[in-house]
Amino acid sequence: MKTKDLTGISILAALIVVLQLFATFIPLPVANPNLTLIPIVIGGALYGRRAGAMLGGIMACVILATYMAGSVGLGPVIMQKMPLATVAVTLIRGILTGFIPAAIYKLIRGKNQTLAAIISSLLCPVINTGVYCLGVLFVFKNVFVDFKGGGDVYVLLFTAVLLTNFAAEFVLNAVLSPAILRVIRFRNTGK
Repeated sequence: MKTKDLTGISILAALIVVLQLFATFIPLPVANPNLTLIPIVIGGALYGRRAGAMLGGIMACVILATYMAGSVGLGPVIMQKMPLATVAVTLIRGILTGFIPAAIYKLIRGKNQTLAAIISSLLCPVINTGVYCLGVLFVFKNVFVDFKGGGDVYVLLFTAVLLTNFAAEFVLNAVLSPAILRVIRFRNTGK
């Protein structure tokens, strides 16, 4: 990799750390969206699938660190009860959240860069939330139900995750996808 690329990836990585810590320790009243998805999409589009996977992995490592530091929510609970599964699911989630949108961007960008940026930025929260939900359903189901005070896991997931965080992440990425495209175009053309 070129020094210029490493510098860009490093700046995005630092931004991911700051944004993830901000989102974790300064929760919003209704939803707590993952703010790191924007730099992950930008990094994957500018520097490729490896960079996207690496930036997603950095997001996952920060999430794991906040779980160990006692952040709010389900994370610290699953980390305490199922540490290896928590590390595995969180790392897979982060890496896929960066890798897949970068791969999709690369596939589409030659035909339509605007469409590539929009699809990859909207796909990022879908993958992030989708892998999280799969982890809850197949790995952490009992812990999740106990944490939420009992009930149907599907109803709990729908209300707790899909209607709050996913909706906020998806809307945020949709609104910011033109800005993402502008950053990508500026980096690639200087205009």
